Amino acid sequence: MDAVKRRLRAVSALFRELQYRQKLRITIALLCLVPLLAISVFFLVSFAGAKLDALLRSEQEKFGLLTDSLDRKYDSAIQKSVFIANNLQILQMLGQDYSEDLLAFMTNNDDVQPVLAALQADELRCEIVMYGFNPTLYRTNGIRLAQDLETTLRDRILAQTDDYPIRVVQMSGGANAGPPVVRLFSTIRDLRRTLAIIEVSFPIDDTIQSLQESLPAGGFVLYKPKSGPPLYLTGRAVSDRDIAAGVRAAGGNALPTAAGASFLLPLRINAAQDDLVLFLSKTPVYARIGALLAVPLLIVCGLLLAAYFSIRLATSLLTARLSRLMDTVRSESAAPSLVAPQAGDVSLPPRPPADAGEPVLAAAGDELGQLERAFRRMADEIRDRYRQAAASELERRLLETELLQVNINPHLLYNSLSAIRWAYPDERLGRLIEDMVDYYRLFLNRGEAEASLESETVMLLKYAEIQRFSYESDFVCAVELDDSLRETPILRNLLQPLVENALIHGLFRLPSGGRLTIAARPEGKAVVVEIGDNGPGIDADLAARLSSSEADGEAAAPKDGATGSGYAIANIRRRIRLYYGADASLRICGSPGSGTTAILRLPLPRRKSKLPAGPDAVTHTDAEARIFAAASSEVRHSVP
Repeated sequence: MDAVKRRLRAVSALFRELQYRQKLRITIALLCLVPLLAISVFFLVSFAGAKLDALLRSEQEKFGLLTDSLDRKYDSAIQKSVFIANNLQILQMLGQDYSEDLLAFMTNNDDVQPVLAALQADELRCEIVMYGFNPTLYRTNGIRLAQDLETTLRDRILAQTDDYPIRVVQMSGGANAGPPVVRLFSTIRDLRRTLAIIEVSFPIDDTIQSLQESLPAGGFVLYKPKSGPPLYLTGRAVSDRDIAAGVRAAGGNALPTAAGASFLLPLRINAAQDDLVLFLSKTPVYARIGALLAVPLLIVCGLLLAAYFSIRLATSLLTARLSRLMDTVRSESAAPSLVAPQAGDVSLPPRPPADAGEPVLAAAGDELGQLERAFRRMADEIRDRYRQAAASELERRLLETELLQVNINPHLLYNSLSAIRWAYPDERLGRLIEDMVDYYRLFLNRGEAEASLESETVMLLKYAEIQRFSYESDFVCAVELDDSLRETPILRNLLQPLVENALIHGLFRLPSGGRLTIAARPEGKAVVVEIGDNGPGIDADLAARLSSSEADGEAAAPKDGATGSGYAIANIRRRIRLYYGADASLRICGSPGSGTTAILRLPLPRRKSKLPAGPDAVTHTDAEARIFAAASSEVRHSVP
């Protein structure tokens, strides 16, 4: 890995030292020649694939003509089996009892032998043997007894359910030695029983020899019968992998495939429903494809060379004037005016010394190196000033958020003090004071801008107990908080105004039976907090005004003389919009006589995000990041 990194650094240093013309030439070559080379390679590969497919299909069709002769031999043998099975003379001879009449057998045999001889006299060179089940038959030319046949083969033939002959391909000289011989077996039946088994055997050495002679060096033939193990017809050993590949490739309309060092051409013997798979060595096939690719390859090389010299000529013409200008700059690079700023020069900040990590002008690389460094330095200065302005705006927004947070109507404190002043010292008063201490400890805590949802719920319950005492109201407070949201952070003192509205404008207007519900549940990537009451409800128009994100406190204030609701909701909406962004929302639902529910939706979970600053960047919350983005937008567009 270290060696690779060193080589990459060496190549990068070498590239930096090249002239601008050379860099431009290399860049254009990469942008033009590489795609052209990729297209050329794709064309050559596609061309080679098409030629290979056409060549294999042509070979498959050529060998298919040779396979037709084997198909005709199978068909002729099957026709002979059918003829024998339906010949009346043969049926009569096989079914007659000769236990006491040898002369009758000889007479019938004399009638049958000319038929068998005629069937064996054609170019098929077949041999016909009938294995009779009649125990009174005598063994003679073409007639045997059924027990002369192999037991396994005889049982297989008798178990055959269809009329198609059973065929056995065997090697005439032993297992896989010499050309094969095909043996077709069928049965002769009358209306009651099976009379005999017919065997028609014929050699297929001439067809196989023609196939093998037509194959290139290294090729061979695999015979795959419909049933039984495959046979490979070659003088050399064949691996089990090749045999398995040939068996998989067998099929009537199968396409040529590649396996190992050979191409496989499957051929179908329709009459026998068997398959031949020809193995072609890849070496001669690829040699023919290479000869076909010679001309396209020369054309592609010519195009690439022409493109390269065109790029050299174009870059030389485009950079001629720039090269002359840069030559003049290099000749003047040692002048004092280029290495040290003169008095009154207000261009860029002073250049650091060479040992500070930035090369001097003489080692600037190509002609545009000095301009590139100057632009980078100017961009860094602009980025630093922009970051300072954005950070100042962020601080101002956070201070505004804190001021909005503490800007809550303190009338609860005054009401509580009035209640304490007029109350008698008793146990209820002690609980009230304890609740007030807990409440103000949670409410007035300035340590964090956020608190857990469970802590806020505890504060709301304390607040409800204080209000219950202050107004001597009888109501029930129910909390439904999902366990997964207990430690969820929420903006401090955000829910208290909503509870206050539910009590003052809802439950305190009921003589009894009031119920305050505080519920929080997760919903996707947000938490939904609902604060509802079973009070007299709210008018639909007022609920719509309070739910409108454009409504201010005065426009949303209730018209029945109650105060505080519209302003408190507008204040909450402004706080969540500033702190949580546009994903937060507040909605008021209800109707006259059915209570009122405030639904607050806040995006969760809160994640930490880093501002895109330099090495001294600080970590802010999502809200601060959104405020920072808003401040950045104002700085970029100069919005006051």
